[in-house]
Amino acid sequence: KVENSVICRDVKIGKNCVIRNSIVLSGTTISDESILENVIVDKNAKILYVKELRGTKEDPLYIGLGDVV
Repeated sequence: KVENSVICRDVKIGKNCVIRNSIVLSGTTISDESILENVIVDKNAKILYVKELRGTKEDPLYIGLGDVV
């Protein structure tokens, strides 16, 4: 489920994910059952181990270029 978000090309999103108010740049992998809210995910990052990432509208959470979380 994706709401009010920007998803770039070549992004792999697993099953049963929720992405709200976020920006996911190209080459990113998001594992099954992850929840992202107010998150900016830079290129080629992998969200594998943490199932829930939340920032705020005033201070979004940033996952850096190529990071594995």
